[in-house]
Amino acid sequence: MGGRVRAIVESSGYLQDNDDPDFLDRYETRGMRLGLDYLKPEVLLQQRGVEHTIVVFGSTRALAQNNGNALARRFDRAMPGAPGWKGERTTTDA
Repeated sequence: MGGRVRAIVESSGYLQDNDDPDFLDRYETRGMRLGLDYLKPEVLLQQRGVEHTIVVFGSTRALAQNNGNALARRFDRAMPGAPGWKGERTTTDA
């Protein structure tokens, strides 16, 4: 392969867009990246049959198990009349 052809083939302009990180990181592609950031988890959740999720913003501190279970019992008492609530939880101690 000649030097000019090699230069063309090895240039970023010759790459497919999805194989070109410099192109994908441009300001102009931000909207598409954000759309994919939302689409990927949506597709994966649908594949697994997940119909509803809860998003929690805030602290990353975990509660001790007995405190978490007490909070779950409080939640159980507060939710019986809520639409769609089936009283399901994953704590190990009621």
